[in-house]
Amino acid sequence: MAGKEQWLESRWQLEKSELDRLVASLEQMGSLGSYEDLPIDDSDPRFHSDQTELLAYFPDADAEVLRKKLSQLENNACRLEVIKPIPQGDWATAWRQHFKPMPLTRHVVIKPSWEDYQQQDGEVIVTLDPGMAFGTGQHDTTRFCAEFIEDIRENHPDLESLLDVGCGSGILSIIAKKLGFKNVAGVDNDVESVATAKENLQRNPDASDISFFVNDGGLDHPDLKKSDVVVSNIIAESLVELKDGLIALVKPNGYLVLSGIIPDRGEMVKQAFSGLEFLAERTSQDWHAYLYHKK
Repeated sequence: MAGKEQWLESRWQLEKSELDRLVASLEQMGSLGSYEDLPIDDSDPRFHSDQTELLAYFPDADAEVLRKKLSQLENNACRLEVIKPIPQGDWATAWRQHFKPMPLTRHVVIKPSWEDYQQQDGEVIVTLDPGMAFGTGQHDTTRFCAEFIEDIRENHPDLESLLDVGCGSGILSIIAKKLGFKNVAGVDNDVESVATAKENLQRNPDASDISFFVNDGGLDHPDLKKSDVVVSNIIAESLVELKDGLIALVKPNGYLVLSGIIPDRGEMVKQAFSGLEFLAERTSQDWHAYLYHKK
């Protein structure tokens, strides 16, 4: 690469329902990372739109060749707007401008480590540094889970343990600990996710003593303990596949939070977990989350 090293930035406009498909396809085509340009709060008109913007980055190459390659991914709901070169040094930090302190629930605020924020009375601050392809809680599925965790904690302060199945960045586990759950653990089948969760835990020393560990995709890990609350924010098909294990991990009179469910998989999940008491749901145009009680 001659001269100053640079990346190619591709900017997309798309319907939110296309986001997961596009990110996966871009990764297969060599994307080095991507992030969704999300609004910070509901005063931004984009907050209520079914459209969103994605920026994805590629190694320096012929921009026109890359454009022709990426154009294969376009359809009526997904449009490539521009491809432009940007210096590597600029890209390494420029994406940070899109992440500001953000209220996630009534009491939880997510804050990147590079941003200053004055904590208000009653607020819980979670310091979380996103990676290029990782949101900081702006995704509906994460927010729904956090809201359910907060509600359970307020209504049942005697409950002490929470297990996060598919913990990813560790955001839900850290929130649970800061909200007052004494015994919190997170498990994921992705080694890098667990490493990220441990890094995020270090950024939140007041949420210490969370156990993060890797499993093989099943729920028979020896360190998995029955908990008062089990949260699982994964895809609907995996929720159904893990149904028996998830239910078994909930203590009697405990609660199960399920999220990551697209609307047309909602009935499938509800039917699979019909043996539990269905308490509540949270929904958006693209995602559902359900709260169950185990008698």
